[in-house]
Amino acid sequence: MMGIRIVRIKVTASVNPTEDPAKVLRALKNLFPKVEFRLVGEDPYKIYIGEAEGLQPLERLKELWRAERIRAAAREYMRRHRVGGVYTLFFHKQAAYAGRASFAEAEGESPLGPISLEISCDDSDGLLNWITEGI
Repeated sequence: MMGIRIVRIKVTASVNPTEDPAKVLRALKNLFPKVEFRLVGEDPYKIYIGEAEGLQPLERLKELWRAERIRAAAREYMRRHRVGGVYTLFFHKQAAYAGRASFAEAEGESPLGPISLEISCDDSDGLLNWITEGI
């Protein structure tokens, strides 16, 4: 799509001892259904990690932003969370479990820790326009 050639994504979420790993995985899959996740580590330091390439793994997020009518907010959030060609975004686990893409700010804001999404791209402006549909 467009001039975007190289897109790599990495999604991570910690699994706290009080959390059901299956529910954390469901939250991840609600936002990123095309990404395969693996659970690594041991209690109390378990973490899901998923990595993928291309735009397809981001299509569900794009759909949610459109359906929830938050594309303009998503665009601003992404702009604030970009360093060079890398976007680092955070989402609330509880909202993701319910099928919503609610933004969080790094660690402190989300009580159970956020879902973290890192997107590396050769055309970060093109990606921003694609995922927010040119708002």
